[in-house]
Amino acid sequence: MTIIAKGLKGITGPQLALVQCLCGIVFMSLVVPAGPLEVSSVQWGWFAVIGVVHTGGVYMLLYDALPKLSTPLAAVLLFLYPATAIIVDAVVYGHRLGSAQYVGVGCILIASLGVTLKWGVRRSLAVSAA
Repeated sequence: MTIIAKGLKGITGPQLALVQCLCGIVFMSLVVPAGPLEVSSVQWGWFAVIGVVHTGGVYMLLYDALPKLSTPLAAVLLFLYPATAIIVDAVVYGHRLGSAQYVGVGCILIASLGVTLKWGVRRSLAVSAA
């Protein structure tokens, strides 16, 4: 979706966020076992706040900024988002992280540093005649 969003010129960030959220609603409705009667009205309210404010708001900001960002910077920001969510979950809610989560967050941070600091193999602009 990020690659598609980066190349789109005629659609705004809010429009793209709306399309993505509507697709998410459709796909999630196919696999989520909870029906309307199994969730209280207070819980539906929280779901709406999370969906509209957190997911919708963040996606609108992200998709508005995406065409203006370089692809490596966009990748770094998109990968830092889940790592930040895991860290906030541990700090704010006291959730204990497993070893896989520590390794995953570490890999994200190292990869983000590598992209930001331009580590790795430099590609030649010349095409080899192999």
